[in-house]
Amino acid sequence: MLQITRPACEHLRQMLTHAPEGVAVRLYLQYNDLAIAVDEVYDDDLSCVYEGQTVLVMDSEMSQLLSQRRLDVELTEQGPQLAVL
Repeated sequence: MLQITRPACEHLRQMLTHAPEGVAVRLYLQYNDLAIAVDEVYDDDLSCVYEGQTVLVMDSEMSQLLSQRRLDVELTEQGPQLAVL
């Protein structure tokens, strides 16, 4: 499964600060590119829980595609951004 760094978990949690209960950041493919969106959590999702909060979800296909990768935060000119390495 995708490895997720502590800074990435913190960033994800901050993204959800004003989100309603029962949602998390979803990783998915859109036009063959990796995308993220705040979405509902479904029963068959694989999830990452950080400090008691589900911060990241994905389906099993996405989990397999990213199984040898790591989610981290990179500093950019626009500020911190999630990056799959």
